[in-house]
Amino acid sequence: MRLVPAGAWREESDAAAIVARYLACHPRIAWVRYPGLPADPAFQEAATSLVSGFGPYLAFALAEGSLHWLRVAPSDAFRIVEALEADLKHPA
Repeated sequence: MRLVPAGAWREESDAAAIVARYLACHPRIAWVRYPGLPADPAFQEAATSLVSGFGPYLAFALAEGSLHWLRVAPSDAFRIVEALEADLKHPA
C-alpha cells in the first residue's frame, strides 16, 4: 500500500473538488458522486471521517446515460474542466 502525504492528498482533493463542482452545475450531467459535495449521499460521513480532504476520485453520468470516473491530479484540474467544456458543448 502506498501512503500519500497529507499535503499531497489535500492538493488532490482540492483539484477533484474543482472538477466535481463544475460537473455538478452542468446541464448535461445527470449526477456527480464526490464525497466533498454537500449534495453527495456520503458527504456527512465523509466530512466527519476524512481528515485531510475528500480525495482525488469522482464519478459522474451524462444525461444521455454514459458513466465516467476520474482521478484528478492537482496539475490537471483546469485542463480537465476545459476538456469537459469542449466535449459537453455538443450533444452526443
